[in-house]
Amino acid sequence: MLTLRPAHLNDIDQLLALSAEAGAGMTTMPVDRSTWEAKLQLNQNSFNRCLESAENSVFVMVLEHPDAERLMGTCAVIASVGNEFPFYSYKLSTQVMVSRELNINRRSQILHLVNDFTGCTELASLFLGAEFRGPRKFPGAGKFLSKSRFLLIQDFPQMFSQKIFAELRGYLDDKGESPFWNALGKKFFGLDYSRADLLSAISGNQFISDLMPKYPIYLDVLPDSAREVVGVANRDSEPARRLLESEGFSFSGYVDIFDAGPTLECQREHIGCLADSARGKVSIDSSIEAENSNHLWMVSNRSLPDYRVVLSPGRLVDEGICLPPSAIQALAIEPGASVTWTPFGGQKS
Repeated sequence: MLTLRPAHLNDIDQLLALSAEAGAGMTTMPVDRSTWEAKLQLNQNSFNRCLESAENSVFVMVLEHPDAERLMGTCAVIASVGNEFPFYSYKLSTQVMVSRELNINRRSQILHLVNDFTGCTELASLFLGAEFRGPRKFPGAGKFLSKSRFLLIQDFPQMFSQKIFAELRGYLDDKGESPFWNALGKKFFGLDYSRADLLSAISGNQFISDLMPKYPIYLDVLPDSAREVVGVANRDSEPARRLLESEGFSFSGYVDIFDAGPTLECQREHIGCLADSARGKVSIDSSIEAENSNHLWMVSNRSLPDYRVVLSPGRLVDEGICLPPSAIQALAIEPGASVTWTPFGGQKS
């Protein structure tokens, strides 16, 4: 049974291994132990509600399965970005210039450095280990990892913004280089893409404020290799993009300042699986088999300190949802507890 739970300090070695596998571009998953230690301590304080301000909360979760010998993947929800350090994006706009005398009409695309997502909730650190991908290995694992974090937002709406967004990794070539960074950022920072990405992850964004040009950037002055990848997701990020778009997220012209990867956004009330969610009491039924079920549900225990989400077969009943014993055990609850559920595959009954 797939189970999502909060990441713990003793998960750090496995999280570092996942970070190394993810490679460059995953700014929220640096291969740096001290950064992970600090993040996991913040994570523990966030789940225990020990922070003075809930907007500083970061919720890092990991995916497990009884048949997997290690953590399968991770995902995170950052309650509110841009509070401690500025959160930068490029906003893509179009400028039209007309000369009637010369009968010339020109359209130019321009990148503006903005902080428009300040205070918004970010979906981050989505990564599933390569050995766990594919429908024949752990069916639905990637989809569950992506969608399950929406239940956290649904269960504790007061902790999150109305606007939810996700930055997707931008295009990298076969050598792991970003054509966009090489054409623009590297000129001002004097750093390779991977080095700049790591510095951003472990040192914050002050160096961006210090060195990034504040004036608009005309795409026409960049080489074709850079212009062509603006708003293009990394090949490994395309499945994540399709999942987000299926839930109502869309691209509105914001891109990452390092690799120009697309930013997708959605108002919380428009997220598809949350519109189909419900709450009620859980009951137990040993006859519900884990295999060969066409009615799979994502179910959360609604308990923040020991938060759990499972992917399980189930059956709706008058007072709530009926689950097999293994799901009740994985959720660490007793029959009669209050849970939140939403259909996994789009089914509503």
